[in-house]
Amino acid sequence: MKRLLVLLLAVLTLTGCAGLPDHSEVSQRMAIGEPRTEPQSDVRPEGPTPGATPAQVAAGFLYAHIGLEDRFATAQEFLTARAVQTWNPDQGVAVLRDGPLSVRQEGTDVVIGATVLARVSPDGRLSQLRTPQATSVRLRMAQVAGDWRVSGVPQELGLWLSRANFGHLYQPSEIYYGAKNNQRVLVPDERWLPKRGSVTAMAEAVLSPPAPWLDGAVQKIVPSPHLIGSVPVSADEIASVAISAEALKATPDQRAMLWAAMIETLKAAGVRVRLTVNGTPLAAPGVSDDVVNAEDLNYRAIKPSSGSVIVKDADGLHWDDQRRSDTGRPRQRDTADDLGPLPTVPTGWHRLAADFKTQEIAAVSGDDRTVGRWITGTLLQRPPFGSHLVRPSYDGINGLWVAGQALGTDQSGARGPAAGGAPTVWVINTRQQAASAQPQPVVVPGLAGRDVLAISVAPDGQRLAVVLRDRRTSTTSVQLYGVVRNQEDEATRLVGPRPLNASVVSATDISWVDGSTIAVLGQVSGNPGATQAVLVPLNDLAQPLGAVRGAQQIVGGTGDQFGVSVVTDQGTVVGRQGTSWQVIYDADDLIVPAP
Repeated sequence: MKRLLVLLLAVLTLTGCAGLPDHSEVSQRMAIGEPRTEPQSDVRPEGPTPGATPAQVAAGFLYAHIGLEDRFATAQEFLTARAVQTWNPDQGVAVLRDGPLSVRQEGTDVVIGATVLARVSPDGRLSQLRTPQATSVRLRMAQVAGDWRVSGVPQELGLWLSRANFGHLYQPSEIYYGAKNNQRVLVPDERWLPKRGSVTAMAEAVLSPPAPWLDGAVQKIVPSPHLIGSVPVSADEIASVAISAEALKATPDQRAMLWAAMIETLKAAGVRVRLTVNGTPLAAPGVSDDVVNAEDLNYRAIKPSSGSVIVKDADGLHWDDQRRSDTGRPRQRDTADDLGPLPTVPTGWHRLAADFKTQEIAAVSGDDRTVGRWITGTLLQRPPFGSHLVRPSYDGINGLWVAGQALGTDQSGARGPAAGGAPTVWVINTRQQAASAQPQPVVVPGLAGRDVLAISVAPDGQRLAVVLRDRRTSTTSVQLYGVVRNQEDEATRLVGPRPLNASVVSATDISWVDGSTIAVLGQVSGNPGATQAVLVPLNDLAQPLGAVRGAQQIVGGTGDQFGVSVVTDQGTVVGRQGTSWQVIYDADDLIVPAP
């Protein structure tokens, strides 16, 4: 094998190219009938060969970045003793386009070029670049006992991995935190973690700080406990998570939250949790040997509804359970099966939203200046409070969110739409008596000089996605915010923002598909001019789904392929079926109620 590798590298060097293989031999290893410590992904690179050229050694060093199995011991064999001390493989990953790398030798240096698709931070957060970016690394070479070795590695190098190898070695994991309110809701924060030692990596991530844009929206235990050693998993699938004594300083409710977050996170690994301090289970309200799920501690990870949707067509509003007939079209539900009667929404109201909890419908007036709420079939209409209002969004807790421009005041003191009025996000408290509930502005950083084109609240009600358009340049971006609430669980401000994905441009609408994925109606930077539905995970590469003629609105959380439907200006709703978009409703709106 080593001889074959040397010959291959020699040929590639002569042609000016080398390549990180776009696949590696990966095998899952688990002892049968014995306790296991971790799921393993066994990827073993080849070490240096005597007599290899500087180019071969440099390329071999980069290929050996796949060596998570041996903690990069093989990669270090390509380095001088001093370079071993300066290279830090734990400072992040550059995810490269699969295919050949360019290799050229300049004196005793070797310059290797690649195309970067995304970068992954040391804590596992992936950021896709706006467009694939050419990059290069210069490696200084020196001879050691007659063989060439890499003597100088740039401090910022980290790991270089092809997209395929990155997918073999790392996996996306939803790490849960408890919301910082009284709802006892778990909020996911997805990370890319090594498959090797995945249970340990996931447990360690639960104890790590949340993403900065969630700071204030989720709980932190201060001082934060840390993991002690790796996490062994017994033959009966129990993960023993030993943490430091700082956990004993947490309040009883914080301990229960930590248990729930650890249980929900490690559920994906197929294990139960035993959380201990100094060898003793961490005491918390509700914790016993029978605790298996976060729900046992009254915590829940809210999933989007995959059941009924509301269709608005020429005959009004109808429930549909998304079952398909033989023709691919939906079957309408009988009224006896409905979750509740649906109101008659007069012509002139548009941009509908719905809430399962309150069985309430909301819509925007035809002049886009106010919101109407249908409660038990009766319309409650607020006086105008804004202009250019976007589609509202229920948070499933106690809030109806809407955004637009604040009304200005003319010289006579009368309120009215002002050109370029201040961009504003409001929340209407749905727990208050409807007649007295007023739209309350929420403090939102980063709105100055921008217009809000669309908003969407995550299924957990703790995060908000916003489409913003710069008033000067007309460029758009999708921003993510965490929701900060007071003691009454009322939203008061947002924290962040965090850009969603730099490769998605010209966005016009958004909708959450699930807790870790957003559907965007817009364009991708590599294909300008074509408006399409784009599936955008919060921590992965965007997935364009293809252009939709006359697309006006995107709806996530539907039962169609990819969980996405699109409302068009042709009076149809289309869903992805196979490799194309097909009409699934003759309708002019589709609403997925907040869970």
